[in-house]
Amino acid sequence: MIDRVTEVVRGVSGLGSRCLGPILVVSVCVLVPLCAWAHFFVTLPWWGITPWSRFPVSLLFIASNALVAWGIASNYAMAVLVDPGMPPSIETQSSPKWPRCKKCKLAKPPRTHHCSVCGRCVLRMDHHCVWVSNCVGFFNHRFFLLFLVYMVTGCAIIASMGLPIMVTTSGHEYLRDTLKGGFASFVYVLCLSVSFAVLALLLWQVFLLVTNQTTIEFYINSEERQYLKEKGERFVNSFNLGINKNLHDFFWVPPNMNIIWGFMPWPIFKPIPPHDGTEFTTNHRSNNLNKMEHMDAGMPFLLRYDNVARFDSATSTVSILDRRCYPARTEFVVCRSVEDVANAVRDMVTQSLGPYVAVAQGMVLAARLSKPLALDQAKEFLETAAYKLSHARPTTSATMEKHVNKLKTVAIAALSNGEDYEAATAAHVLKWLDASYSSARRSAANVVKLLPQNCRILTQCFADTYIAFTLLLAKEAGKNISIICPETRPFLQGARLTASCAHDLGIPTTVITDNMPAYVMSRGMVDVFICAADIITLDGYVVNKIGTFQIALAAHYHKIPFYCMREPSPLHPTVNDVHIELRDPTESLGFMGVRTAKEGISGFYPAFDITPPTLVSAIISEKGVFSPFNLQTFATAEHLI
Repeated sequence: MIDRVTEVVRGVSGLGSRCLGPILVVSVCVLVPLCAWAHFFVTLPWWGITPWSRFPVSLLFIASNALVAWGIASNYAMAVLVDPGMPPSIETQSSPKWPRCKKCKLAKPPRTHHCSVCGRCVLRMDHHCVWVSNCVGFFNHRFFLLFLVYMVTGCAIIASMGLPIMVTTSGHEYLRDTLKGGFASFVYVLCLSVSFAVLALLLWQVFLLVTNQTTIEFYINSEERQYLKEKGERFVNSFNLGINKNLHDFFWVPPNMNIIWGFMPWPIFKPIPPHDGTEFTTNHRSNNLNKMEHMDAGMPFLLRYDNVARFDSATSTVSILDRRCYPARTEFVVCRSVEDVANAVRDMVTQSLGPYVAVAQGMVLAARLSKPLALDQAKEFLETAAYKLSHARPTTSATMEKHVNKLKTVAIAALSNGEDYEAATAAHVLKWLDASYSSARRSAANVVKLLPQNCRILTQCFADTYIAFTLLLAKEAGKNISIICPETRPFLQGARLTASCAHDLGIPTTVITDNMPAYVMSRGMVDVFICAADIITLDGYVVNKIGTFQIALAAHYHKIPFYCMREPSPLHPTVNDVHIELRDPTESLGFMGVRTAKEGISGFYPAFDITPPTLVSAIISEKGVFSPFNLQTFATAEHLI
């Protein structure tokens, strides 16, 4: 019912805009010539500036004012008459590479949005402007902005020269003795008001221009920025190429020409679009799905995006690399339902960051599976899927729920707007992956600064991108590093996953059993203990793979620094908010499917343990190096060590 009311309101609003637009365009076409007449035939003569003046400066001033007037008229006409840009139809593409808009059935390249007033998609749409009775999009945005520039300039000139006439005695007499005085006075007040109103809009458009955003993208990016800020990550606008490049691209000025040409009115400068509005250059952290080097470039096989978990659109499945048998076998668990993905996470098919990637792709699968359903049923399906995926494992359920709910929000928002919500969810997953890897890389850079030139690292379990980027950046920095990996029973993540990644990066790697860390420390074989964490509470406790606590105890005894890499979790203010997962006890009674204990013997398997802050030397994230006793101020990045 609510959705139906919303559609009716949007329809009425769109009809109002379509009717109001032509009226406002006619109004502008009447007022602009009126203002020009008042300025050239009333104001300038009072100041003694006429074409017949013997002063060359007068002629130059009149010419410059005429240029401004032409800039207003020509750019307004172009903003009204030029089509903002229509995407190609899906049928014209031999191999469709963009999703289809559910409302207008056109393709939706990057930065394209559907206009409810025009009833179609618009390339690089900024907004629908009733004053030009047109959308502001890729092909007419530059004309719209130039119209604002010349309009503010023209109104400021008219008001600044006209108002003195109204307030001086001679000017008052001049206007009273002139039949045109009433119109001129109206124009002066109008231009003063318009100059301030249009200036506010112009400043907004300039801000969007220098940051290479549209109005629509600004609000989308603001939401994304807030989401990443809560995760302790930094937002990057992938289309922002720097002010100079942004200006040249926007005004269609070739790189070898001065940007001032972009402000010249037609036909002094005849711009040629640099492309068709469907492809945009992006920076190195771009989220352009068609051309982009992602943040997993250069990472070991195990940590490439598609080798963690991927959604296959051809088969409507999620494939998750089975880390339980890697590297002995490279196999993928194929999930055909949301329940399959949740079960794979619960069964430890993937670990560390892997479950977050798996459930993210699970939400893409949920979007695909819900497409045949009615709107309300599809939303309910997505809600249920989000709950199942986020609660697959209890210890990380709070963090996972926040992660999955963001994807759910993206999907439902796109669904409600009639967009391809599967594509929207998939795009967000890719964007999140890049942001997550980028954050891990910055965290690793902070760790590398603390490492000695010759460094032997002891780690625990599989710290995923944190340990991989630490090794990679340390190697790039020219440091001589090696790593010792405890095997991490019973799934051997250290022996199979961490050791494999380190080996793939060319790092000297040694595997030891879980009961050896204290011994190798006592032999002087370790310089630093580094691991990640599943949760770091705000009171400084580290929740990580079982065995971390005993290694931290040994490191503390031998005066070896212990650095833990992860952002503290606002969802876990104290250690009392953590629920330790107790897994199937039989998992500790065997190895790789073979039982090693006699029948009748009991097992016990807590998946995680808790290390107190007294044993932790520092908590390290992309924001810096923190004392575990000062994490309450993490959000403000204070109390750095």
